[in-house]
Amino acid sequence: MSEVLDIEALTVTYGRGPVVRALWLRLARGDVLGLVGESGCGKTTLGWSILGLLPSGARMDGTIRFEGADLRSLDGRDRRRLLGDRLAMIPQGGSGALDPLYRIGDQIVETILAHRHVSRSEARAMALRQLRAVGIPDPEARLASYPHELSGGMRQRVSIATALVLNPSLLIADEPTSALDVTIQAQVLALFRDLIHEHAGAAIVISHDLGVVAQLCNRVAVMYAGQIVEEAPVDQLFAEPRHPYTRSLLAAHPALGRRGDRLATIPGTVPDPASPPAGCLFRPRCPVAMAACCREPPWVEQPGGGVRCVRHAAG
Repeated sequence: MSEVLDIEALTVTYGRGPVVRALWLRLARGDVLGLVGESGCGKTTLGWSILGLLPSGARMDGTIRFEGADLRSLDGRDRRRLLGDRLAMIPQGGSGALDPLYRIGDQIVETILAHRHVSRSEARAMALRQLRAVGIPDPEARLASYPHELSGGMRQRVSIATALVLNPSLLIADEPTSALDVTIQAQVLALFRDLIHEHAGAAIVISHDLGVVAQLCNRVAVMYAGQIVEEAPVDQLFAEPRHPYTRSLLAAHPALGRRGDRLATIPGTVPDPASPPAGCLFRPRCPVAMAACCREPPWVEQPGGGVRCVRHAAG
């Protein structure tokens, strides 16, 4: 498999301190990576870093290569050529990415025309095919609709259709079903799973919901306080979590617990970027912390991924 994304030593700092810390990540064609962790762990910031859409006050260090090209060296024009074409995103509350003043068809058609040398009628035919692919009923009529005239589930399908219409090499989906009710979420997840394997070369699914990740992804990276603390194939991570934070996340997920058991919680909060604890960043909340955890934990390569924990380094 060819490499789509290669991130080396990425650090992103806002005014108070680093939100992403010396992060390394590689994605090959065919990978669907789930990026999980609590709110405030840096997941969305990582996604915006790849897209080059960080706020003006952010400082970024490190390297991000996309299909071999250094994304940080691109000027605004070259980056715009990538976004929406080979590099696409479904933002959190994806239907909010739709402009309320423009018809659905116009928004998808303009995306196509910005990146493909085709006629407007050809672009319209492509938009119509993609709406059918995402299960939009009466897609001809929906092309003429405004976003407010569609249900939340239909708007989310339109957002997915727009992101995938040009077959991106990398799709980033930030909480792609968080705004949907449970019934519609199940339908959209089933659709999304099929489409990202069919259309995208690789995908990153950012989520706090481990159930969503289990359904969509073949790999998982667990993020805590700006670091990836564990990475593994999805089945392996759910069956044999290695990092104490990963085990805590799994224990706190309602769908993964046993009926009648009290739901586990993780005491404390994600540390303030301006005043992180010494050593392992999870140490103040870790149920198995020991004296060695006051030292910076190394990244330990293991079959299928790795883990950032002194217990595995010792073993």
